[in-house]
Amino acid sequence: MEYVFINHNGGSPLHGPNMRTYYAAKALYEKGHSVTIVSSSYSHKYVSSPQMFSLIQKEKIDGINYCWIRTIRYKNLISRIYSHFEFSFKFLLKRKNIFPKKIDHLIFSGPPPEIFFFSWLISKIYSCKISADIRDLWPRVQLDMNKFNYLNPYVLFLFFAQLIMFKLAFRIISPIQNIEKYLNSYGVSEKSYVIENGFDLDKLPDKKTINLSIQSLYEHEPDSRFINTAELRKKYDLIIGYSGSFDRDNELSKLFDAAEVLQNQTRVLFLLVGGGIKTNLYLNKAKNLSNVLIANRVPASDVVNVIRAFDICFVSLKPKPIHKYGIALAKIYEYMAASKPIIWMIDSEVNIINQSGGGFSCLPNDLDELIRIIKNLSSMDKSELHKMGNKNFEYLNKYNSYEYLGSRWNKILRNQNEL
Repeated sequence: MEYVFINHNGGSPLHGPNMRTYYAAKALYEKGHSVTIVSSSYSHKYVSSPQMFSLIQKEKIDGINYCWIRTIRYKNLISRIYSHFEFSFKFLLKRKNIFPKKIDHLIFSGPPPEIFFFSWLISKIYSCKISADIRDLWPRVQLDMNKFNYLNPYVLFLFFAQLIMFKLAFRIISPIQNIEKYLNSYGVSEKSYVIENGFDLDKLPDKKTINLSIQSLYEHEPDSRFINTAELRKKYDLIIGYSGSFDRDNELSKLFDAAEVLQNQTRVLFLLVGGGIKTNLYLNKAKNLSNVLIANRVPASDVVNVIRAFDICFVSLKPKPIHKYGIALAKIYEYMAASKPIIWMIDSEVNIINQSGGGFSCLPNDLDELIRIIKNLSSMDKSELHKMGNKNFEYLNKYNSYEYLGSRWNKILRNQNEL
């Protein structure tokens, strides 16, 4: 069959993150299908943007046909919204140069939901089914994150676009575990299917040390802006690590607070690897903390090996009402793929660490409990930490490997009911 994904920021192993569409496409390709991903040339989430030599750039990555459409490098909300429509009009107007001659099933992957309408027009032109893969619940996310209100014209428009998507989509797929509860209020819960995020264990890299580019002042290496993960392993008895974006959602302030309280434990290091809009804020916090090291992002292919240098992984999200429907964090599965125990500081009905048994949980803002957990973990023998990490890897292998998830994608899109 011929599958096409439309995703404004599709990503790939070469360009990073938002790898969900890539993994789904790869799983379908390995089932013998032809798969195309149509994506924009620029996203603020890309680690490396594709090289564009024309309006439309095509390449093949791991058997998947990628088609990049040149769009502006947006810098604010208005220009970002413009890029959504620019992308949409271009793939509609240039469709003959973008899409295969025959499409059996088109999958819109959003947000943003306004692109769904243009995707639906493509499905009508090509007389094919269209399903929606909802990675995040816009505009509810905007209402929780920003100072928008329900009367904001953009929010109202997004609600309208979302309603159209729910009504017209053949299938509604999402990594959000309780998506059915959300869709029930729209009367479309019978269309919903959960396919969680995961990790392609075929992409698990061989073990190697990684050179980290240091952002924060590092008192032990004053003349160096680089340090090797093997050197860090020798210097510290326990490394508590975070890998990912420094943004509004990933709440890392309590990790800095814990580091400040635990400064007397000189053999414990708090290592943050990433970047984003809060980078300068975190660099300022780290100035007076000798037990905190902040390093630049690494290529997607090196992420797991960076995580392998951690003893314990940390994840925390700013509390939001929308978390009652579940969460879809790709970094969790990277942590699990590296066989590491996890500190889960998220308030959500769905707690994957409780399910796997591979870590400890506490509520956001509960600094005392976070410090208690860190002290408890630091007193454990390394063999106990390894056992906890192995529980996470076993859970990933059973429920969130793309061998398993790929079968679900194949069955759901082919309208097979034995799920």
